[in-house]
Amino acid sequence: MAISRFLKQLIPVPPYPDPPRPDSPICVVGDLHGCDVLLERMLAKLAALPDAANMRVIFAGDMVDRGPGSAAVLGRLQEMTETTGPFFETICLMGNHERMMLDFIDDPVRNGARWLSNGGDKTLESFGLSSDRFVRNNDSEGETSVDNHPLVALRDALLNAMPKGMHDWLLERPLMWTEDRLAVTHAGAKPNARMDQQSEKHLLWGHREFRHRRRDDGLWIVHGHFIVSEPVVAAGRIAVDTGAYHTGRLTAVQLNADGLRFHETRTGLQDDRRIANGSVS
Repeated sequence: MAISRFLKQLIPVPPYPDPPRPDSPICVVGDLHGCDVLLERMLAKLAALPDAANMRVIFAGDMVDRGPGSAAVLGRLQEMTETTGPFFETICLMGNHERMMLDFIDDPVRNGARWLSNGGDKTLESFGLSSDRFVRNNDSEGETSVDNHPLVALRDALLNAMPKGMHDWLLERPLMWTEDRLAVTHAGAKPNARMDQQSEKHLLWGHREFRHRRRDDGLWIVHGHFIVSEPVVAAGRIAVDTGAYHTGRLTAVQLNADGLRFHETRTGLQDDRRIANGSVS
């Protein structure tokens, strides 16, 4: 077995196919986490591009939590997906934070603590609510019935605070978007499985081999979830989550017939980056 692995390592690894160059531009925006100011700036930048009317803009999930403007982000993006706008199409994927939020709504007693400790408290604040009532009643939790539990009341208040249709819109968010040799997911995918065989867990939370093992089908996956100091272009993988909520930097990647280009908006600063066309390791 050891000899077999050694001999396998001697075989040259062929270069991975270059990223696709779609005729109609595709732009994927990284994790927002409630950063509505950065979102507004990114939308203005993308809308000013000469090919904006033909562009598909895809948000890679984690629209909510941690940042201060989750309610505004959700309202803005829901409207964009349901009406005609500056782009040909706007698509918003499910992230693990949307999943945690929906799990809280489905079963607040069981799932509330997890969501609140991962930034859900900031989302509540953006809807004009507070989780303080949960903290105040924590000591008497064992004496509280499920129906009267403070987290149930908090869930009901959140649903009442949401604009009509927003909960259903969140439930309808897809786990992936695919076209030809390109796929967009929140956290990547299992590298040795076809996209139609992926589990929700791997798409939302990641797979242990995703960032270390390249695919053998030539597919490129654009993803967020894993924070990077700079956007990454590796064999079959493009990472665009630059940690907007704590770095003040929101990144998007644009793919079109001319190649690949990054757009970035910052708090108080805007900057573009280009990746040279050619082979990618």
